[in-house]
Amino acid sequence: MTRPTPAQIEAYRLVYINDCSHREAAMLMTCCRSNVTRLLLRLKKTNPHLFLKNGKTRTIRYHNGLDTYIVDKF
Repeated sequence: MTRPTPAQIEAYRLVYINDCSHREAAMLMTCCRSNVTRLLLRLKKTNPHLFLKNGKTRTIRYHNGLDTYIVDKF
């Protein structure tokens, strides 16, 4: 398990917590959609425990959805 970058944390927060699409997240992060996808794929490869495996559920394992708790877990 490696430490995620701030960009990976931001992409994860926007897509999986705030339920933005990759395109919307890219607009908020001022990058292109493919960069958001690449950040999340790399995060999933290095930290698979953050992603649930049961279908399309966009819920993180941490029950308290506050950003400070997510950053502290990394």
